[in-house]
Amino acid sequence: GQLCADTGGEGVSTPTAVNVGQRVVSSFVAIKESSFILYEDGTVSGCGRNNFGQLGDGTVTDTSITSTKLDDRAVRLFGGPSAQSVFMTEDKSVWGAGLNDKGQLGVGNIQNRNLPTRVKFDGPTQIDLLSISGDHSISVGTACVDCQLSDWSSFGPCSVDCGGGTKTRTRAIEQAPNSCGKPCSALEEVQDC
Repeated sequence: GQLCADTGGEGVSTPTAVNVGQRVVSSFVAIKESSFILYEDGTVSGCGRNNFGQLGDGTVTDTSITSTKLDDRAVRLFGGPSAQSVFMTEDKSVWGAGLNDKGQLGVGNIQNRNLPTRVKFDGPTQIDLLSISGDHSISVGTACVDCQLSDWSSFGPCSVDCGGGTKTRTRAIEQAPNSCGKPCSALEEVQDC
């Protein structure tokens, strides 16, 4: 089953094509006895052993192919030498499924997960590097810094003395955002006067 093809339980000792239909494969990863395919559209297929829910399809049933259930488009797959899988989605969230007896998925407890569960970091974080092993996982990330703005100034004088003009107020950037922080909103506001 881990070859994403029905081999009838027979071993395969020669290269075998995987039928993905018209879908375009972006990447794939193999873990202990399971494999994952990431498609260009952000969906993920899993296959093979699923005894701890590592395929992320809501079951613990081994299968030759299934759809991993993610709420967002996947952009990266991670696998280790054991029975856990980790996915990064388009919004840069990290999700884990499978074996979690030592808390190696980072989801806050030691319960195995048969559906991808979001990893909660201390504050908004952009994960730059991630690696998983049988007993632990490790990541390197950047804390997200959101834009901080000053208070609005008072509105300036009207641009004309007699009807049809505008007046403006502004605010300044006190802390610029980094690449994963919330961007700054408008720095200028115009009002009719």
